[in-house]
Amino acid sequence: MKRSSLAVLIVVLALVAQTANAADISCDFASVTGASIKFTGTGDKIEFPNTGLYDFVITDTTSPNLGGLFGTIGGTFNVGPITTVGGVEQALLSTTDGSFSIYDGVAAALTASLDWKDITVYNKLSGVMNGTGLANLSGFAYTGGNSDLLAIKNGAEQTVVLTFQFSPLKKKSLAQLMTDGQVNNTSYSGSLSAVPEPSTLVGLAGMALVGVGLVWRRRRSG
Repeated sequence: MKRSSLAVLIVVLALVAQTANAADISCDFASVTGASIKFTGTGDKIEFPNTGLYDFVITDTTSPNLGGLFGTIGGTFNVGPITTVGGVEQALLSTTDGSFSIYDGVAAALTASLDWKDITVYNKLSGVMNGTGLANLSGFAYTGGNSDLLAIKNGAEQTVVLTFQFSPLKKKSLAQLMTDGQVNNTSYSGSLSAVPEPSTLVGLAGMALVGVGLVWRRRRSG
């Protein structure tokens, strides 16, 4: 095989390997003692108050360096008009100061801006924030050495989605949770996933196929 063909083949193999090993990180977490989601009817807002240092702990993960890490959520999230279809209530959320952090247990934290997209309550029994699964974390910063947190921070081509689930206190509807004068707290659980954007994977695969074609053509013409 000619050197040029060998060089192209090496590039192709590298691209294929990059496609196969692209970051795919996910974890589940739960609220810690003293943390809750607070629904305040006056002002129609949602907050994440806590009586301790953290809001959640990672309980299950596909990534070996995330298990047992703690994190926080900050900001005030404003609830828009509620629409109801059957027993399903939904409202859009907006914020200007949402924040999310995962502490590496050493001396640093992965931080990001958090933009909850929506909230849904099903038949007064269960609720979810960002149930549509849209990317809602951005502006990552991290200076520590945890490889999984670094992978999330450096994944410029990733879609990072944060979702929370909760059970409405005393089986209240979303409208009841947001009634003026009401203040309701409930615990929660959630998940985070960081996966490569589909366009990125398609682009890498396409480049790999082009490289394979070049190698094949050069071998035939040589």
